[in-house]
Amino acid sequence: MDFSFCALPRQTSAEVIEMVQRAEQAGMPMVWVPDETFMRDPYVLLGAIAATTSRIRLGVGIANPYTRHPIQIARAVATVADLAAGRVVLGIGAGLKPTRKAMGAPDGDFTETTRDAILAMKAVLAGERHTVANDVFRFDDAHMEFRPKNPVDIYVATTHPRAFRMAGEVADGVIVGNVGRPEGLAAVTGWIREAAAGAGRAPDAVKIVAWNFALCGDDKALLYDTIRLITARTIANSHSKVTGMLGIDKAQVDTIRAVMRGGTAAVDRDLIPDDYIDRLAVVGSVEECRARIESLGAAGADIFGMRPSLEVLERLDYEGMAHQLLAALR
Repeated sequence: MDFSFCALPRQTSAEVIEMVQRAEQAGMPMVWVPDETFMRDPYVLLGAIAATTSRIRLGVGIANPYTRHPIQIARAVATVADLAAGRVVLGIGAGLKPTRKAMGAPDGDFTETTRDAILAMKAVLAGERHTVANDVFRFDDAHMEFRPKNPVDIYVATTHPRAFRMAGEVADGVIVGNVGRPEGLAAVTGWIREAAAGAGRAPDAVKIVAWNFALCGDDKALLYDTIRLITARTIANSHSKVTGMLGIDKAQVDTIRAVMRGGTAAVDRDLIPDDYIDRLAVVGSVEECRARIESLGAAGADIFGMRPSLEVLERLDYEGMAHQLLAALR
């Protein structure tokens, strides 16, 4: 199983580029840069990273068809792929609700919108013309005025059972968000592989990314407290089938959702006990984290994606933890 981390482009472009260069020098297989919120533009930044690295794989983690038209996503990521042949992965998902709201972005069914986007982007990246219309975007005999030379794999980021199956049918990979229990990830992997086989694809044709917070250190209280609030947000926004699979009682999920709708800025252990965090995230000593990550690999993950948050970046040495975990997993 490969290890990867996500670099939030809040720092200057030069600082992010230098961080990725350090990661490549350390042997990091892959880095993700998000196309979310209103941080620095990921495609400009990935182009600069591509031009200053030679081995590390580069992922957009994630783009979404609600805030950027899929043909614009396709032409941007194809341009990055010109500079990083064979090293580029495009993650696509719904993005964050506050971002979509701030832009007045259109709404539409996630699974069908994402399926349409994947098929459209695959067509134009292959030099074809494409026509499709839905509630979010349309292609009217659209095509790109250049033929991309390098392939770009497209991964779906989701926590929705329908979308897991859709991804098994049409995507190159799935970014499975916040399923920290091996038995849960094994179940999700089973859904994806079953859908792939039903679509006539090899069951293992779709790569699986376990996308989780991973916090390592000696002060466990600090680690848990750092992601307690965002764990509450994550549970509140997750599909009930997934939270049920993780063993979180429906009544408690409803309580968490009610609290989060109130706009709270803090939650306590009564609402989000450490055990709930363990069901979504990887927390503990370096050795404990290594064992948990390896168990997710045994459950079907091809790549572990170390997910950041603003709280983690503000309170902890995120880059240092990524390097510690990379070394431990070797």
